Amino acid sequence: MKKLVSLLLVAVMSLSLMACGDKNFADSYKGSAYESSLNEQFSSMKDMFEGLYTDISVGAEGDSLVYKYYYDAAFDNSDVVIDENDLLSTVDDVKKEIEASIGVAPKTVKFVYYNADGSVFFEAEK
Repeated sequence: MKKLVSLLLVAVMSLSLMACGDKNFADSYKGSAYESSLNEQFSSMKDMFEGLYTDISVGAEGDSLVYKYYYDAAFDNSDVVIDENDLLSTVDDVKKEIEASIGVAPKTVKFVYYNADGSVFFEAEK
């Protein structure tokens, strides 16, 4: 009898650990206070960068946090140089901040800059 109870207890504990391990970044991010805060920041950034970007957004896509920047057609980005190392140097801190806020960090953080025609100008991921 004791062995049966022990086996049942082990099974229940294993199932509960598996449930905790399945925590999905996108599900945890969507609707969180952290998402709302980022959306507010990006909304104010749109006004600040008017004429440079037509849209700026951030959101969860699967297990990634994706920042998207869309250049305005009136802006000539031919001389733009984006320092990938500088951009990606912030990723580890972003992941830690998100994990502290929602309990799970994205596996990757991705930055995508688009030309006015929708083609990708620059892309980096860590």
